[in-house]
Formats: sequence, structure tokens, C-alpha cells
Amino acid sequence: MAALDLTERLALLARVADTVEEHVTELARLENLEMGKPVPLAEQFIAGGVAGWRQGLERAGTYPFAADVTVPGESGRTVVEQRPLGVVGHHPMELHDHLDPREPAPSSGGR
Repeated sequence: MAALDLTERLALLARVADTVEEHVTELARLENLEMGKPVPLAEQFIAGGVAGWRQGLERAGTYPFAADVTVPGESGRTVVEQRPLGVVGHHPMELHDHLDPREPAPSSGGR
């Protein structure tokens, strides 16, 4: 992922959301078999996860990775550039359908 530019990473991650949406009924049935969650409720949870995923992609596409923080009146110029150094993942108990990579980590290209 780090070798791809931001636009390419976001497009790849959007395809993940598309794939989940294409298989929402199948995934909901698997949740029903696994833990007894009613299929309609599982579909709602999965749809919420996909919506959160897409929101994260949208935010990552407009994230200010560089900012000019020069103090007015001072000589010189100061620019802060944020570069990912790695990825930290978390998986909240019982919320696996939320596809928690809503954080910008997957789209940041961290190594």
C-alpha cells in the first residue's frame, strides 16, 4: 500500500467497501449462523460499518498532510508535514461488523 499514492489507496479501499456491500446478505447470514444475530439486524450493522468505512475514506482524501504554520511577522517559513510511520490496529469486542479501519491508517500508506 505504501507504494501507491493516496488516490490509488483510496480507490483500492473503496473497492473493499463495494465488495462488502455486494455480499451483505451472505455476510449477514454468516453472522446469523455464527452467533444467532437476526439477519435484518446483521445487515444493518454491516451497512453501518460500510458507511463508516466510506466516511473514513472521504476524510482521508481531504486530510491536510502538510500545513504552513509560519507565525505572521516572523522571518522564514515553517511547514509541518505529517508522514505515516506505521499502522496501529484495534478491534473492539463485539463490533467486528463496524469495519473499524475508518481511521486514516489504511489510506495513509504507513509501512
